[in-house]
Amino acid sequence: MKPHLEIIVMLALIAALMLVLTAPQKTVLTPSEIAKNADAYVGTLVTVRGTADASGIVCTLAVCPPADPCCNSCGGALVITDGVMQLALEGTYQGKHVGCGGTNCDITCYPLAKGGQYTVNGTLNHRYDAYAIALEHYREEK
Repeated sequence: MKPHLEIIVMLALIAALMLVLTAPQKTVLTPSEIAKNADAYVGTLVTVRGTADASGIVCTLAVCPPADPCCNSCGGALVITDGVMQLALEGTYQGKHVGCGGTNCDITCYPLAKGGQYTVNGTLNHRYDAYAIALEHYREEK
């Protein structure tokens, strides 16, 4: 091989190695693992596995008549939890608000179902005194 070709090949190999070493990790984390060093993940794409749940649910306080015992409207956050820590999911997904709502008798969440096991992807944000994931993609775990 000619000397200049050897240098080009060597530089190409070094460049390829640098790309591999600096590529984002595809590690799947739990909410507890994120919480241990959350500031390090802020602004980065994270992949988190856990159980979907509703959190911080608040309802109107109307006195419901016997004929309509579910007259109060409720809403709150959709979270992903590992049973120890939870991270809120925020934003919109396919044009609809990410969150939970319903009545004092039945709360549903979008786009994840309460109690389901999911892997979610999104950017970790720091809002006020909490961290939340701007949901980009999710996969239900079977």
